[in-house]
Amino acid sequence: MNDSEQSTPNPRSCMYRLLASLYARELTQENIIGFQAGPGRKLLDALETVETYAPLVIHLKKHFAEITDPKQAVLDLAESYSWNFHGVAGPHAAHLYASVYLSENGITHREIERELHNILREHGLSSVNYEREPCDHLSVILEFVSWLDEQAGTEQQQDAWQKTQKIIIEKYLLTWLPEFVAKCKQGDRLGFYSALAEETLAFVEADFKQIQ
Repeated sequence: MNDSEQSTPNPRSCMYRLLASLYARELTQENIIGFQAGPGRKLLDALETVETYAPLVIHLKKHFAEITDPKQAVLDLAESYSWNFHGVAGPHAAHLYASVYLSENGITHREIERELHNILREHGLSSVNYEREPCDHLSVILEFVSWLDEQAGTEQQQDAWQKTQKIIIEKYLLTWLPEFVAKCKQGDRLGFYSALAEETLAFVEADFKQIQ
């Protein structure tokens, strides 16, 4: 699901899904134009009205407003995405997999990934729902929190849905996002993803406190 193309009535769920989409893949020219003056811009305008979301949204709006050549921006952001997240930066790479930060040897597809795979399966989901990435990919975890929040708003047993959200955020996001942010700051030469990572951490920390 692409929040640059549609919005949902639940701002919190929408915010998590928007972040998931930004980490899931490189931005396209269509995405950038949409964030400048299309459905994506309308989404950002709506989310900015939520006080706790405003800093992150303002960062995104400022970045996209400064782009005068979307075609070149796509190339620059793609290069930055690969440099930061695909390992091109070598030891300075900010990998998007929780396992890299939480496993003993910094290797993906370990216990954390298996745990998340089982949790998704228990809820009738799989990584196929999320761009076919391993279950410990940041975009998958953010998307899952968004989905859980939507269930809490439409189903009975809201306390159970809230409890699951707290577990996912505390154990599978807050345990490694600080190190991820530090890595982004270390290696990001463009500045977009390091700022996005920092604002993402601030958002998740504030959100976790709010649902406590």
